[in-house]
Amino acid sequence: MLPAREHAALQQALQQAQAVVVEPYQQIQFAYPTFSVLTPLYDGLQPLGALWMVVDLRANLFPLLNAIQQGSATAESMLLQREGSDVVHINPLRHRISQPLERLASMEQDDDLVAVQAFAGIRGVLYGPDYRRHQVLAASGVVPDSPWLLVSKIDVTEAFAHDQRKEGVFLGLLIGVSAFLMLSTVLYWIWLTGKREHVLKLELENHMRWLERAQKTALLGFFSIDWSNQKIALSPMAAEILGTQGLQQLTFSDFARYIPSEQIKPILRKLLDVRRDRTVQKIEFDLRTQHQQAQIRTVECWCEMEDVAVYDQTAKIIGTIQDITQRKATDQALEQYRNLLEHQVRKDSLTGLSNRRALDEELDRAWRHAIRENQPLAVLVIDIDHFKGYNDYYGHLQGDVCLQQVAQVLKKHVQRGHDHVFRFGGEEFVVLLPNTTLSQARQMAVHLCQTVQMQSIENEAAPERQVVTISVGVACMTPTKSDSLRDCPLMEMADAALYQAKSAGRNQVCVQRSD
Repeated sequence: MLPAREHAALQQALQQAQAVVVEPYQQIQFAYPTFSVLTPLYDGLQPLGALWMVVDLRANLFPLLNAIQQGSATAESMLLQREGSDVVHINPLRHRISQPLERLASMEQDDDLVAVQAFAGIRGVLYGPDYRRHQVLAASGVVPDSPWLLVSKIDVTEAFAHDQRKEGVFLGLLIGVSAFLMLSTVLYWIWLTGKREHVLKLELENHMRWLERAQKTALLGFFSIDWSNQKIALSPMAAEILGTQGLQQLTFSDFARYIPSEQIKPILRKLLDVRRDRTVQKIEFDLRTQHQQAQIRTVECWCEMEDVAVYDQTAKIIGTIQDITQRKATDQALEQYRNLLEHQVRKDSLTGLSNRRALDEELDRAWRHAIRENQPLAVLVIDIDHFKGYNDYYGHLQGDVCLQQVAQVLKKHVQRGHDHVFRFGGEEFVVLLPNTTLSQARQMAVHLCQTVQMQSIENEAAPERQVVTISVGVACMTPTKSDSLRDCPLMEMADAALYQAKSAGRNQVCVQRSD
C-alpha cells in the first residue's frame, strides 16, 4: 500500500497523465526524509500504474546545508517549509535532538522567531531569537519553484563576543566614576561635561565596531559613489569583498580592473539609471580573480541615490555590496537537482526513449511550429507484431529485451535532428516527423519496417514468419491557425492506419490521408 500522500499523488498523476512531485516528508517505510516523484505508466491508452522514484535527502541535499558551519560554533542553515500554522524543518538541527520534518515553531505563538519572521515575508538580514530562544543574526531567502525557505543564522554572542567584553569593562568604569561623583559635588559639572563627550565617543566607536561585525557576519559592505570626482568610497567589509588589499577609496578606472570587461557597460547603464531616474537597482556581477584557477566569485549590489534634494547634482549613489557566491552555488545545485528529476520523469526507464509525457510536450511544440512555418507534420504509430505471444512464449524478461532491441533500431534509423522517437506504452512506439510530407513519412515507415525484419530477432510465436516484425500507421497534416491540437485527429488517423496494417496481415505500412 502506498502512503497517503503518494496515493493522492498517484491518483493525480493518472488523472493528469503527467508526473507529480511529493514534497519532502518522513515516511514510515524509510528511516530518513524523502523527496519522491510518481510517473504514470500506460498500456496504450489504459493506465497500468506509476513509477515511484524516492530520493534520500541525506545524500543529495543535507551536505549542502552544512557548509556554513565550518569554523563556527553556532552557525546553522535550516531548510524550512510551512504546514498549516506550523513551521517545520526539513534538515536535522545542529542544536536540538529532533527528527527532520518535526515542528519548529508556531506562526501564531512564536511570531518573534527569525524562522517565523521569514515566513511572514521578511527577507535579507534578520535579528531575533531562534528556536533555542538565543538572539541571532540571520539571513533568509526563497528556494525557487518550491515552498521551501532557506534561513542561515549565527548567535549574536558569537558574532559580537569581543564587543560584549568591552561593554562589560565600560559598564564597570561608569559605576566607578558614578561613585566618585557622589564624593565630589564641587567638580561634578566640570567632570560631567568632559565625560559626556567621552561617552559619546565611546558609544560611536562601539556602534561602528558592532556595525562592522554585523557586516562581516552577513558578508555585507557599504559604498558610495561620488560622480563629481568619479571616486568610490568603500567600507572595510566592502573593500574585503572586492579584494582591494585594504584600499577604501577607488577611482572608476581602478574599480573597472576588478570586473570582467564585458560586464562594465551593463553596470554603468544601471548606475546611470539610478542617478537619472532615482530608482533602486540591483546589480549582480562577477569579480575578476588574480589566478585563473581560483574560484569565480559573484557579488550583488543594491544602489540608490542619497536622500537629498532632487536636483542636487552633488548627491551620491549609496548602496550595499554582498558576496553571494555560496548562495548562487546552493541555488544552482538545487536547480540542477530539480532539472535532473524533470529529465528523469520524461524518460522511459526500460528503452531509454522519451516517454508519453515528453511526446505530449514535443507534439505541442511541433504543432505550433508547423502552423507558424506552414509546414507539414507527420506521425508514425508503430506496434510490434504478435508481442503478446512473444511474451507468453519467451517470458516477460526476454520481452523487455525485445522492446529494447526494437527501440534501438528505431532510434538509430530516425536520424534527423528534429525527428523524435517515443515509447507510447507497452509494445507501441511513436515517431514524430516535423516538416515531412506524407510520401516522405511513408518511405521512412517502409524503411523502418524492413530494417526491423532484417534484424532477424527470433519469434517462434509469429505464425507467418519466425522473426520479430512491426506494423506502421502513417498520418500527415499541414495545420492552420484555425486548427487546434486538442481537436486534431492526427494521432487518431495514424492509429486507424495502424489498425488497417495489422488487419491486412501485419509487417506492413498503411497510410491514412487527412481528406
